[in-house]
Amino acid sequence: MSQNPHLPVTGSNQTGNLIATGNKLLQQAKGAYSAKIRRDQPTALVFLIDQSGSMGGGSLTIDGKTMSKADAAARIVNAALRELLKKSTKNDELRNYIDIAIIGYGKESKANMAWSGKLAGKTWVNMAELDENAEKTVISSWVFFPDGSSEEEKATVSSWFKPVASGLTPMLSAIQKATDLVREWIANGHNSSFPPVVINITDGEATDAKAPALLKAAETLSELRTDDGQVLFLNCHLSETEGDSVFFPNDKNELPPDEYARLLFDMSSVMPEKYRSEVEQIKKAASGLNYKGMTFNADGTRLVQFITVGTSY
Repeated sequence: MSQNPHLPVTGSNQTGNLIATGNKLLQQAKGAYSAKIRRDQPTALVFLIDQSGSMGGGSLTIDGKTMSKADAAARIVNAALRELLKKSTKNDELRNYIDIAIIGYGKESKANMAWSGKLAGKTWVNMAELDENAEKTVISSWVFFPDGSSEEEKATVSSWFKPVASGLTPMLSAIQKATDLVREWIANGHNSSFPPVVINITDGEATDAKAPALLKAAETLSELRTDDGQVLFLNCHLSETEGDSVFFPNDKNELPPDEYARLLFDMSSVMPEKYRSEVEQIKKAASGLNYKGMTFNADGTRLVQFITVGTSY
């Protein structure tokens, strides 16, 4: 198993201190997650996007606009890429801090690279390539004012990934493809880099494997590592409609009695300490806990927050 055992929380301050210390030691055993991200030492980010037919349904609300799960995933992934471009620009100079791959799974009942436009067919894309090959897309949002009025705004933004909803849900194929890509990336001169982050966005169960095979594949992916730590595998399950969601749980008891929810919990990495303050602030939760990198039954708001945390280097 690649994940660390969870330590239960009790009411005692002394016990709480011991648990916090134990959690810190467990995280240190997995890696420091402190490597500097530089042009000569970039990190990697991989999105796995469910493109099955069911992603064409649902009604997630983002920026006041209601859209399908496929549209929501594309909108937020593109927004995350735009934000990473901003973060990679220092003193008006764009720097290749991050290598990015997008894998889609569903349309052809297997996983494929999912870049669109000029990047179609590409595997890894660096920041300069991302900037040079952007397509322009018009998106609309509703802006709400204090007096209760609202106004629709349209903006032309850069995009690199289009929504797709067709076919089944070959999640195992996607995880295995990500594993091959990440293993090769690490071996190609990135042993000292901040570990790659892999973010899986899906709305349903895999159609190409049962739970044991999926868990084994997730463990194989998460056990890959650089000198700085293990690969982080995050999983986001989208809801059919707006509603309560479970966000970065630290215990399976936070989840509904759902076998698939618990499988995603087991498949997901424990978030390193560097991410905890952001998770705790959003959850309004106690400090020192081991949060799993997953959200279940996510609505539009939680999808945005989850991707924001997952891409915050």
